[in-house]
Amino acid sequence: MAEDRLIDTLSKWQELYCREFGNGIKKYDAVGHGKLGTSLKVVNQPKVNLFGQTYVMQIYAEPYWEQVNYGRGPSSGGGSGVLKGKIEEWLRLPNVKDKVAKGERNSDKVGSWSNAKYASVAWVIARKIHREGYDPRPFVSDARRKLDRAMLQDVSEAAVEEYGIKIEQIIQKIQ
Repeated sequence: MAEDRLIDTLSKWQELYCREFGNGIKKYDAVGHGKLGTSLKVVNQPKVNLFGQTYVMQIYAEPYWEQVNYGRGPSSGGGSGVLKGKIEEWLRLPNVKDKVAKGERNSDKVGSWSNAKYASVAWVIARKIHREGYDPRPFVSDARRKLDRAMLQDVSEAAVEEYGIKIEQIIQKIQ
């Protein structure tokens, strides 16, 4: 049935977008802990409004995907400390501290950090981001540029097939 083709088409594209987003995260080395890449999920059945029925194509990711994709400009104040707190949380994730400490000259890079060390490293990183901003890593934008046109074509064809079946059903009811 055409309705199934439309749903199947949207589902296929969700998976393609997730795969392409993951490739972009790796390409831009935006991996960190890996949480962003593993958070890419297709949770709901795709939906689109068509002849009184609704289908939606949604892909879920960690809420900070936008900051990674679009970057962040410098800011003029010290801020409220939210950025520093988030960075400190991030530093405490497995493997992140080791990546950040790579190349550090002192001996505590191998051992555990004290709470003060986490706080001071987070403060330095936050200060740099406030001063210089954060360059975009456009993993979503790149994927959309690559896939959007073909996805729209494919979904349009599936919708036209759905439309044709609906018209046939109306004609049959009229006769």
